Amino acid sequence: MRVRFFLAFLSLFARHRAGAEVVARFTNNNCAEFFYRGLEPLGLEPGNPARLCQRYKGRYYFAGLYDRDRRIPVYSAHIYNFKHETDDLKSGSDKQWKYEPQLADPGAGSDMGRITSNVKNQEVIQKSQPVEVRYDVSYYGTSYSRGHLNPNSYQGSYTSRSATYTLTNSVPQAQAFNGGPWAQQERQAAERFRQECASMAVHLVTGAVPYRRERWIPDQNRQRVVVPELVWSAYCCTGGRSGAVLAHNDGTSPATIGPSQPPLQPSEVRPLSLPELEKALQWRLDPQTPVSIFPAGCH
Repeated sequence: MRVRFFLAFLSLFARHRAGAEVVARFTNNNCAEFFYRGLEPLGLEPGNPARLCQRYKGRYYFAGLYDRDRRIPVYSAHIYNFKHETDDLKSGSDKQWKYEPQLADPGAGSDMGRITSNVKNQEVIQKSQPVEVRYDVSYYGTSYSRGHLNPNSYQGSYTSRSATYTLTNSVPQAQAFNGGPWAQQERQAAERFRQECASMAVHLVTGAVPYRRERWIPDQNRQRVVVPELVWSAYCCTGGRSGAVLAHNDGTSPATIGPSQPPLQPSEVRPLSLPELEKALQWRLDPQTPVSIFPAGCH
């Protein structure tokens, strides 16, 4: 009875707000614009996916492919400095983390809901997203944080930055890595976009790759959310410039990324060409399935 009441509440609540919505495909819908030439990446789909148009306060801000089993995003597709004309343009962002009710109940509408103490205790939501996982304690001797795939700093308004604070846009990242080497490459990439892609749209896809022997928080028995071993990002300017990075997100041992590349050292962020990143991802995910991040090419 309590679960049915809560689901009914979610449905009513969603009709009065806006947020992410689960879609069958990304083409020819409200979030196709976040993919270069409207085409989603190939070769990255997990066994139990959910495609999300990330919608906040009635507007779409980015898109993402979510792994329902591992409870992490596979990737987020986004545009650098994105904003809507009617957005709140003040500085900063609302940093309270949100969740996606439609992942828990398909009839709940498309709201990004705030993670409250009540939400953390709802089993139907816990099954879809790790809303109750704590980041004020360490796991495996490491302090983790919720790391953005689509960085809030890459957005062009208060509203669009606030929209990035959703669990379907975050993965567990080692705090030292997230605030250190990964944050540094985000700043360096932003400067490159301003210099090399001025006046051009910059399309990005940023994703994560689990360990081959999966590592879970809080532990291997209580499997709430997977810790990715690797994180990556690729960009394409409308003028044809492209680039990518692949990084070692977690752990103290080197990470293998294929026969043509030396292993990634812990916390290493390695610049790659787009084809090099695609080959590394194919080797790690499924050698029989080619990966194409921008299927129309970047030109």
